[in-house]
Amino acid sequence: MTEAAGQVPRGARLRLAFASAGVLLGAADTYVVVIALPAIMASVGIDLSHLQEATPIISGFLLGYVAVLPLLGRLSDVYGRAPVLTGCLVLFAAGSLITASADTLGAVVLGRTMQGAGGGGLVPVTLALVADLWPPRRRGVPLGVVGAVQELGSVAGPLYGAALTAASTWRAIFYVNLPLAAVIAVGVRTRTARSRQAGARTASPDLLGGGLAAVCAAASVLAIAAPPALTDSVAVGTAFAPLAGDVSVTSPIALVALVSALAFVVRELTAPATVRPLVPLRGLSRGLQRADWPGAVLIALVLGCLVAVFASADPQHSALGAGAPVLLPRLPCSARSSWCASCAPRSRSSTCVPCGLARQRARSSPTSPSVLR
Repeated sequence: MTEAAGQVPRGARLRLAFASAGVLLGAADTYVVVIALPAIMASVGIDLSHLQEATPIISGFLLGYVAVLPLLGRLSDVYGRAPVLTGCLVLFAAGSLITASADTLGAVVLGRTMQGAGGGGLVPVTLALVADLWPPRRRGVPLGVVGAVQELGSVAGPLYGAALTAASTWRAIFYVNLPLAAVIAVGVRTRTARSRQAGARTASPDLLGGGLAAVCAAASVLAIAAPPALTDSVAVGTAFAPLAGDVSVTSPIALVALVSALAFVVRELTAPATVRPLVPLRGLSRGLQRADWPGAVLIALVLGCLVAVFASADPQHSALGAGAPVLLPRLPCSARSSWCASCAPRSRSSTCVPCGLARQRARSSPTSPSVLR
């Protein structure tokens, strides 16, 4: 929150810089596929003459991007901006890893959908971060910065995608997201001077949890990417060989990733009160209730239907996708259900879309001094 005197806390600009870098990364990845799409199609066995078969690669990203906006915005109110930003970056990086390692269309679509979900959540949470750290009269510039970097991503995405594709392969476009997301995730957790002083009196960082998370991330990257230089090595190749038939998840490196992930979850659930957990898993169920996830799911269903109807269309034959006769009739019911969920008798602050918010804004006079100031 902003200080009583209306001053911006120390460290706020640094946090905004890292959060804006995340927005830029997500926005650039929206358009980077424009350059990489022909190479991706060739890798998954789709001929260039059947371009419509690759539309799920585009629509999957858009679906993930728009579907999570209400839920992640609300989750940031419950858990805080930094944890949700970090979670979005982790999801984005995981999607990038799956996309870069994919050899089938389904894997590419799954990875792109995860990228869209992670990248889409960065925008509303970053805007909320600005509202937390800047007083109302001084929010114009930081909000403009967030909007500018998002638009910059639409220009920079195809350019850096073309450069990486020319220097390496299309997979490098997505592999490079892993270190970038890691650096940004560390940066967005930088606290202001005031929060550091408060945190020093309450809890210490969870170093053990951070170590387990690092081991899990490194093992997961190696297990999914399976670089030939390591898998074909006599010295370390056995770490990638499945222990049970051809099931890749039974390889030693994959087991290390699974065990470290389980240990990380146990650590976060059992961390002492003097340690600040990386992921607040203890209050997850209460947080989901406060986040109104049923309403968020219904809103995501409405947005997802719209994306699926238009983004999956073959422009040469129709403006609507093949699923339009099935999806369009469900839109009114889904929209009505989401509105009823927002107006359900619960705490107004717990809904994703407060029912009376629009009416309150409509009653506000545009000539009111509080609006003009």
